[in-house]
Amino acid sequence: MIIERAKELFKKQLRAKDNKTIFCFEGDAGIGKSAIVKQGAAEEGYEVVELRLAEMEPGDLIGVPRGVDGKTVWLQPSWFPADDGKKYILFFDELNRAPLDVRQAVFQVLTEFKLHTHVLPKNVKIVVAINPANDNYQVEELGKAMGNRVCLIPTTVEPESFYIYAKDEGFDEKVLNFLVVQPDLLLKVSQNADQYPSPRSWHMLSNCFTTGLLEHGDQDEFAVAAGFIGKTAAAVYLRFVKDNYKKFLTAKEVFQGYGPTTKKRLIGQPNDAMSATIADIVSGLGTKDMKQTFKAKYVIVAKVILDLPNEYQVSLVTKLTPAQSAKLIEVNPTIAENIAKIINRAKEGNNQDK
Repeated sequence: MIIERAKELFKKQLRAKDNKTIFCFEGDAGIGKSAIVKQGAAEEGYEVVELRLAEMEPGDLIGVPRGVDGKTVWLQPSWFPADDGKKYILFFDELNRAPLDVRQAVFQVLTEFKLHTHVLPKNVKIVVAINPANDNYQVEELGKAMGNRVCLIPTTVEPESFYIYAKDEGFDEKVLNFLVVQPDLLLKVSQNADQYPSPRSWHMLSNCFTTGLLEHGDQDEFAVAAGFIGKTAAAVYLRFVKDNYKKFLTAKEVFQGYGPTTKKRLIGQPNDAMSATIADIVSGLGTKDMKQTFKAKYVIVAKVILDLPNEYQVSLVTKLTPAQSAKLIEVNPTIAENIAKIINRAKEGNNQDK
């Protein structure tokens, strides 16, 4: 499940009366698992109590003992959600990276909704995040007993969806354009390196440029980029910026002034630039950074489709989501027949390849 859909599913769970269902989001580091929990909680009026279990000991969870009237009582940990009418998310992060005794303590929460002698208030819901148990991570399998107590949701990131997010976040233009041209480098986990490309690391690299900490062409640019995304990806990125970077026609330029001049520039682009423009246009339909209404964007896309050479018509139309195609036809009903012909051409081409 892509990370954006996982967030919407999580929000539905927060709105539901049921507080016994526990989602466990499994995905690579840096794709945004923690972010969707915090964003979803904030949007639904919940406060997040985040516990990074890999850094904790059992005493951090169950509290410490104290003698009272000849008996041992366990003091409630300082992080424990209060029964104060507010809504809380108890977020267990990195569960399968935690020590065994910590996982055993958490197991009780997942089954009984209490930690040792501390019962969770009814205003608390639980969510878990883990990394995949593969060679890329030093983690443990959840085990059948614990895995049977949660709803495991494998999560991933799609370049198109991330691109919309990145544009809305104001990513540095060259970083953004590189990810359009090289979507395979958005996420490339490496078991042999601590630094590798991920949505989080690209975001941090972009921030270096947008905040003025770094400028393209700085002598330290490679070292900083490698410190975020790893040496291999940094070398490819720097080569793109310094040697091969050519500003393709962006969705913003298309949507803000599509006329004869823009059309000429569009269809005169080389293959790599045309592919980047098409990807940018499709993702641009969902971004918030442009002044045009969504309807105005679709009116322009209908014109662009008819102006493109056949192979690029196929590329653009097949990248549209079903919802986008429906909206396009709603805005311009006469294009429905053209879209059907384009899709048929794509199917015929696929059959010939076979």
